[in-house]
Amino acid sequence: MLPFDLVRYRILGERVIPKFLTDDNVDLVEEILSSFSAGRKLGEALEEVSHLEKVYDYKLVRGLARLITRTCELESQSTIDPRRVRRELFLRGPQLTEEGREKVLAEVREMLNVDPQRVMFSDLDEEKVIVRAPQLTPSQLMKWYNLALVQSLLLRSVRMIVWVQEGWKTLLWRAKRVGLMYNAYEDPLRIEFEGPMSLLKFTDRYGRAMAIVLPYVTSSSKWKVEANVALGKVNKKVYRLELANYPNLLNYEVEEDKFDSSVEEKFFKEFSSAVRDWKIIREPEPLVSNGKLYIPDFLLTKGGLKVYMEIAGFWTRDYIRRKLEKLRSLRERFLLLLDRELSYEEISDMNVILFRKKVDVGSVYKWLKSVELAQPTEVGELQLNLTGDVEPLDQVAARLGVGTDLLRKVNKDVPGYVKVADLYVKERVLNDLKSVNFSGKRLSEVSSEYRELSPFMPQLLEKLGYRLKWIDVTDAVIVKSE
Repeated sequence: MLPFDLVRYRILGERVIPKFLTDDNVDLVEEILSSFSAGRKLGEALEEVSHLEKVYDYKLVRGLARLITRTCELESQSTIDPRRVRRELFLRGPQLTEEGREKVLAEVREMLNVDPQRVMFSDLDEEKVIVRAPQLTPSQLMKWYNLALVQSLLLRSVRMIVWVQEGWKTLLWRAKRVGLMYNAYEDPLRIEFEGPMSLLKFTDRYGRAMAIVLPYVTSSSKWKVEANVALGKVNKKVYRLELANYPNLLNYEVEEDKFDSSVEEKFFKEFSSAVRDWKIIREPEPLVSNGKLYIPDFLLTKGGLKVYMEIAGFWTRDYIRRKLEKLRSLRERFLLLLDRELSYEEISDMNVILFRKKVDVGSVYKWLKSVELAQPTEVGELQLNLTGDVEPLDQVAARLGVGTDLLRKVNKDVPGYVKVADLYVKERVLNDLKSVNFSGKRLSEVSSEYRELSPFMPQLLEKLGYRLKWIDVTDAVIVKSE
């Protein structure tokens, strides 16, 4: 992180936008890095860098220099403790004449056999010598600086909402270790962390904890951060910080999670090789239970059917009681596997398979087949219960716990909805769109205007009689079909 007086950002309406470094800044970064070479005093390097403040933003120059300094290996060149030198000088009292000053210096020089002027402050970082230059490339330094900008802004945050595509388990583990408070929400899945500015005390320590967690968010292949940041010395105003999938931020190399037990590992490998019609996913996207995230061991899927699975090998009554409380609060279908030798009581209100030392894949597969047989076979048996403006077919199928193939057979009208490709769209939404002339507009412009509908806009436009003329891989012009 950086001192806040060195944080560079701009305000655009209600948004705060960090002034990130880009490839245009490589020459400056290289020049600053080159100043911190081995063999010279740190103070000399900082003095040389300070001249760049006449040309570039002083906040940028000082911010980069501060980060580089943290990575330098420094060493004092004095053979004697500088504090002893200072003590001997100061014991002789203030000297108001040049003659008295030289006399004191000569006495201390003779007593300690060192040049007191040269070594008296050699324990200060500026007087130390760089013995190992920073092991940073310009690219690494720029990514570190960009990350430090965001971390410093988060020190002033009221709240932070994050979403990651993978790595939830590591993120939650880190958040708990540093004591962050959070609530979890679904549709869409996200975590909301309480920000340091929402607390009455310990704001600095808490803010640093939030900064520690940030690199575990940006390490995901896809991620998103939204924060409310309070800025201003006297009259504070809250601004919105939004970042998503920005590539030029330093992140951590997060190791692939190992299995929690050999039982889990053996089951995963045997199920993957023996069962072809069901897919097994390790540590799937978390589920929300009473405002907290719950990450099952496995997700088993076939078409629209989903079964979450948890293996409890070593457990106590208290542990399984807490586990069952979480599972009972979830709407999703669960299968719990318990070690028979450690089972203390019967569990009648859950889907449970007991095992001894090793999970029998055949028993699990047999149970999954019973789930398949229990699914509706006729379209008329299904109650869709649609509520959203746009409901994708696969999401409706997953909610109902049926395969998408069965749901595609629905030909009867769903009151208030129109079938558009693999979407159920509210008639009101479609009628509203019909009243708008999209011809000549760009897809990016329309998607931005209708943000909630943006994932489905190509299908909706086709239904309305338009086609897309692609300009490049990211954008297209909307034209009326002939």
